[in-house]
Amino acid sequence: YLANLRFPDAVVDSINARLESDCAMERDAIVATLRECPFARPHESWTLNVPMSWNPAGWPVFIYHLHALRARPTEAEVA
Repeated sequence: YLANLRFPDAVVDSINARLESDCAMERDAIVATLRECPFARPHESWTLNVPMSWNPAGWPVFIYHLHALRARPTEAEVA
């Protein structure tokens, strides 16, 4: 979960670039953020409206299923 709503845009861009390049290298990952991430890599996305302490009516949380960039090595490949 990334609570990046109030981060400066330059910080958000840097985090997004890091998620794009380094997240879910060998295993799929789920990322939830308070700001949209413009992923270019294969992914599914959806939005949930989630109540927050500062907004009981709810705020959109952007959820991304990032697919692994490469397959995990098998036990035989590691040995």
